[in-house]
Amino acid sequence: KALCLCYVEDKFYLCGRYIDNSNPLETYFVFVGIEIIKKKLKIICKSNNHTLSSAILFLIILILKKNENK
Repeated sequence: KALCLCYVEDKFYLCGRYIDNSNPLETYFVFVGIEIIKKKLKIICKSNNHTLSSAILFLIILILKKNENK
């Protein structure tokens, strides 16, 4: 299990790796890019597991919506 974070100007990059302990042959990789362009966010999520990338995008949207309401 590893997570890396990189911040460059108005861009955040996260990459991570997840290994399922029940099946060591299944390793999942995730790359998330968040960029601020003219006060708007551009979010990119790539993974070799579609369910994982969808879940991460969903969580990011929930966090952003919750922060908008404050």
